Amino acid sequence: MDRAMVIAVLLVGCEACVREGVPPPEPPSVPSSGEGIGPGSSGSGGGAASGASRVEASPSAPSALVTRAELEAMDARECHAFVRERGGRFEVIPEADARGVIAPIRLSGPLGGVTIEHGGRSRMHEIMSCKLTVSLLGWAPALRAAGFDRIEHASIYRPGARVRSTGRQSGHAGGGAIDAFHFIRPDGTRLEVERDWADKTIGAPVCPPRQGEPEAQHVLRTLVCDAVAADLFQVVVTPHGDRHHHNHVHLEVRPDVDWTHVR
Repeated sequence: MDRAMVIAVLLVGCEACVREGVPPPEPPSVPSSGEGIGPGSSGSGGGAASGASRVEASPSAPSALVTRAELEAMDARECHAFVRERGGRFEVIPEADARGVIAPIRLSGPLGGVTIEHGGRSRMHEIMSCKLTVSLLGWAPALRAAGFDRIEHASIYRPGARVRSTGRQSGHAGGGAIDAFHFIRPDGTRLEVERDWADKTIGAPVCPPRQGEPEAQHVLRTLVCDAVAADLFQVVVTPHGDRHHHNHVHLEVRPDVDWTHVR
């Protein structure tokens, strides 16, 4: 099966990834099965998801480069400068070509030594909010420490994307969410969410420690949960979230909220 066909299968597998399991805007409406960070537990201004348990970081967990409040307050010029100062290379996208995206950019090089690569053919899906770039920069050290130098994703920006369960606007509509499905090492070997996140029990807690877990799943789950504990992403949907996420993890930046939701 050639690369294009593989990507097509992945995209069909998440039903074009048009709608994601993102929580409603108010904390009391967040499903109680979600896990979250308690107030101040990350040191980054994180909030609490309703009925949520604390997500603890592993010793190798990354650190957020800015607090939520700082990220929310950044304008385009400040965000661009922040990323450039840390070695990020990108082109600025005219807002008319990325409607709904705050400070739209397209990467032209790695972030902190990690390449963020779109698995399909449409360059539109490579556009992202600069604020998502800041969180990915914060995640990069943990990715490198785990042996990865590339993430392959299904999409970031999708104009008009809606949340499947509520019909509200998805983070993808604003270029603030990434659907990661492959984590790739320098030698070309990879971990794939569909294959290596073996336990796909819907509703299972994502981040508590597990005994006897397959090593590949443990690596993927630790990377995701450490990013949550570091307050890098505020909405995370894994294969435990619903059947539409069986082959990818949805990672979304929402610096404007005071809760964290992971399922």
